[in-house]
Amino acid sequence: MEVLIMYVGFLFAVYSVIGNDVIQTIGTFLTSNKKTHWAILWTFGSVILSATLIYGWYFHNGDVSYQRL
Repeated sequence: MEVLIMYVGFLFAVYSVIGNDVIQTIGTFLTSNKKTHWAILWTFGSVILSATLIYGWYFHNGDVSYQRL
């Protein structure tokens, strides 16, 4: 049950981020690269986001906010 609550909370957080300010940046990125296939653009964005989160998690002892909060 605890794992289910954890996943539901994570999905809410993901929706919150995507539904807020991030879409403005991604929208500009996608619009300025219309000639490139959408899957390549989304893969590139996902890799950058994942690398940033993994770096923050690994080098800041599990704190993906880079100890700013």
